[in-house]
Amino acid sequence: MQNFVEDFLLLNAYCPLPGLGCLKIETLNAQILEGGQLLRGPKSSIVFSDTKIDAGLFLQYIAYKNNQTLSQASSLLSEFCKSIEDIPASQKFTIGSIGNFSKGLDNRLYFEQQELPDNFTPDISLQRVIHPNQVHAVLVGDAERTNEFMNDYLTGTKPVKQYKWWIAASIFFMLSVAAIVIYINSNSFSYRFGNMSFISPTDEPVTYQKVN
Repeated sequence: MQNFVEDFLLLNAYCPLPGLGCLKIETLNAQILEGGQLLRGPKSSIVFSDTKIDAGLFLQYIAYKNNQTLSQASSLLSEFCKSIEDIPASQKFTIGSIGNFSKGLDNRLYFEQQELPDNFTPDISLQRVIHPNQVHAVLVGDAERTNEFMNDYLTGTKPVKQYKWWIAASIFFMLSVAAIVIYINSNSFSYRFGNMSFISPTDEPVTYQKVN
């Protein structure tokens, strides 16, 4: 049964123990320590609570693994939980590699997780990379400012922004188009632009004869 409890817990993050409570896996988020210089990865812990959870799915798992009926699986699980409840105060009840049950002076059950070695979840050193030509946040006391703001504040000069080349090229292109349009509108009938020229009309030829 210890193996069934361990496997079901790792697969589903919980395992009901009828009459006792439930084992659950809780995961702590990653943490940044020592002023942002150290990253501690997410860590899982196994906790025991007296919360009652339906054991139907766990009974199906036991019956499948043992090739038994649900009634037989229920009897097996009840005997297992009874053996945990009846442990003496001076002894521990070990469940696989996940931890131990023990009973305190108040006759209550407590669960102690088997801790993993530190090399399973090592801390990672962090180093902040700052690009000098990019705007980035700077912590000043309890307030957050930008490096441009602090440079302006300390030197009294406003930092000059470097505009990208395509902005200047776009402005030049638009001014050129505007100049061409204005030139065409103001010189619509001038021979100096393209092949436009005036055509002088000629006198119509005489195609008839006067009769006296």
